[in-house]
Parts: sequence; C-alpha cells; structure tokens
Amino acid sequence: MANYKPTGEQTGLLSGLKAGEYPAQIVQVTERRSKCGAFEQHALRVRVEDAANEDWEDFWERLTFSDTAMWKVEQVLDAVGLNSGKECDVLPEHWLDKRCRVELGERDGKLQIKRWKRKAAAPVARKMPDALTRLKAGRGAVGEDVIPF
Repeated sequence: MANYKPTGEQTGLLSGLKAGEYPAQIVQVTERRSKCGAFEQHALRVRVEDAANEDWEDFWERLTFSDTAMWKVEQVLDAVGLNSGKECDVLPEHWLDKRCRVELGERDGKLQIKRWKRKAAAPVARKMPDALTRLKAGRGAVGEDVIPF
C-alpha cells in the first residue's frame, strides 16, 4: 500500500540544500558511451546528505574517460580513495557505495557538484602522559610538587 504525504511533509528528499560542503555516497552507476561514441562514460548517482536536517538529495555526475576530461576522473578517484597512482581499469562496480565529501555550488541557477574532496579523517586522540613521563619531564601528577633528588 502506498503512503501519501502532503507536499512539505516529505522526508528524505531535500529541496533546500544550499551551496557548501556535504558528505556524499555514490549509490548508482551506469555505464554508457560519450555523445560522439569514442569514449566510455560512467554516470554516478551521488546522494548528498545534510545531517543537520536528516535529509538528502541526489545529483548525477558524468565522468568521461578521455584525455581532456581525465582530471575530473582523477579528482573523483582521489576523493573516494580509489586512485592507485598508476594506470588501471575502472569498472562501474568500483564506484558503488564509496563515500567522500562534495562541495556544492550554483551554476546557471542550478545547484550541482562543484568539487570532490576526501572524507575528513577522524581526529587522532591524544594520549595523556602517564605518571612516569610527567616525572621525567619534571612534573608530578596534577597538583603535586616534584622534589628533585
């Protein structure tokens, strides 16, 4: 049974995204040929998520494997962690479920992916120095004075 939700009460599809940087995931890939038929293309369906509003919007990004468009392929490969630094075959299934960050911007009045970026690494937790390290550095435990003899 289909569930009707009046306009404005729908969740999941976001119509109010603004220019900015967001987490994204590639959810679908289709393989095709360029208009001239000479180059392979991968059309990526990219789900851009706005965690603050618990919503998302899908964008399509077309990658053409030609010499003049290889910069864009390389940017996306870098962003999703697939760039090995050497020549390799890229299959459509390699893209699926890969996560990264994208920067959205307006062009011709429409919001689109402007730049692909690597997913931010988790911050490294700093380990607190233990008592022996503090003693060697001339500091005792918090609130203690160290007698130097």
